[in-house]
Amino acid sequence: MIDVLGAKRLMGLLIMAGLVVALAAAHYMILLPRQEKVERELRTLENSISSRQGEIDQLRKDFAELDRVKFRYNELLRFGFVSDQDRIIARARINELKEASGVIATQYQIKPIQEEDNRKITEAGYKLLSSEIDFKIEAFDDVDIYRFIYLLNHGFPGHIDIESVDLKRIRDVSVPLLQSIGTGSQTPLVEARVVARWFTISEDTEAQ
Repeated sequence: MIDVLGAKRLMGLLIMAGLVVALAAAHYMILLPRQEKVERELRTLENSISSRQGEIDQLRKDFAELDRVKFRYNELLRFGFVSDQDRIIARARINELKEASGVIATQYQIKPIQEEDNRKITEAGYKLLSSEIDFKIEAFDDVDIYRFIYLLNHGFPGHIDIESVDLKRIRDVSVPLLQSIGTGSQTPLVEARVVARWFTISEDTEAQ
């Protein structure tokens, strides 16, 4: 076989075969492990980038939520929902509502403040406060009483929950009554007892 191929050609083939074996060994022993290592590092980097992107997206959502909460908090401030239920302010506002509604007289009692259980408000560092307000209202027409209730719902600081309304006529229309009204006398014909609950929130300094 040496005579056919020649010594030099055979040597060249052997060298080429050795190079192929060496390259194969290098591929399996060096290049493949390094490739696997690079691919692992690449996957780790891709996972890290994906995680960072998720964090960035979450931060964007958090900032958007913060803006929304800030807007809602400012709205609550504007409507007087964040307050300690100052009785002086409440009396002044009730007098304003009386004048605006046209009722003749309002008598009321604001009961002591109660602290309501509300987990979400407590977790936010606030307390939910409520007070019962018992009204006795006199008016010439029941429309004036309903107007007072409407204004109470929409013009009183915080939130008002009307629990009950008891309306009744206290006088019958008569000639003397009409004559009295004609002279400018404010004579009530209807009376209502309205029970409402007043809700606000207040900062919980102890929790904070």
